Amino acid sequence: MADLKEETALLLGDRQAAAAAVALYLHPAASSPGDPGFEAEAVRFQGSVLNGVARIWAPRYRQADREALRVGAPEALDDGLADAQQALDALLAGSPPSAPIFVLGHDQGAMLGLRLLQTRFRADPALARRLVVAYLAGLRTAPDDVAPFPVCASPDATGCVAAWAPARPGAPSSACGADRCPGALPTICFNPVRGSAAPAPQAAHRGAGPGGGLLGGGFAGFSPGLVATRCAPDGTLWIDDTAEAQGLSARELVGVGDGDYHLQAVNLFYLDLRADAARRLAAFEAGR
Repeated sequence: MADLKEETALLLGDRQAAAAAVALYLHPAASSPGDPGFEAEAVRFQGSVLNGVARIWAPRYRQADREALRVGAPEALDDGLADAQQALDALLAGSPPSAPIFVLGHDQGAMLGLRLLQTRFRADPALARRLVVAYLAGLRTAPDDVAPFPVCASPDATGCVAAWAPARPGAPSSACGADRCPGALPTICFNPVRGSAAPAPQAAHRGAGPGGGLLGGGFAGFSPGLVATRCAPDGTLWIDDTAEAQGLSARELVGVGDGDYHLQAVNLFYLDLRADAARRLAAFEAGR
């Protein structure tokens, strides 16, 4: 990719102090609920993808039982949803009334982000108009689930929803739930490398990071060109990880030995998401 070093330097700025936009980041569920160390690492290595465009609000929330979610018990999220709604209230009270809003959630955090769209944003047109994009990482969901918000169909669309569940072709995906396993269509498939559902060759991948992903390494370097990506018929974001870049394979990243990239749904596309957020915010501001 041309001028990748220059683009990377521009993308890595921390502009929270001066940002006009705000972001609600909802972390994934920890293996030990309420683990402050895990939550801090999640904010550092995932939530930080938005620190170039927005002031980040990163609440803790009461986590749902994983087995209850697996069998499709939506009430399992009720406590977490109450906490997320309270966090959104705090964000709205602590920011200008016209500030653009990003939502980013991963895993259980993405489920809560979806519930916020279905409740608070759907019911409040003024709030809905402030939405730049809702990133729902590691989540299978359908267009009907997010309506009236459209799926992000182009790289500069705003007020839209981006959801993706990445896995190697044929690999099991932990993003599957009671009604969103392979074969349950239609499922939104957003490709963070392209900013739409379009396929992307390995060369287009801006960079994984930081340091190999959530709970691994620091911010010393980023790894561009690791993977090619395309949306599969079942809605999975297929990851072609057969190549190496700079001596690193995406298969070496934390938690992907079986081909399930759920743990890496944000980190594998760290620089791609930073670029996507900056592009969409510019389009949002230009459209006001």
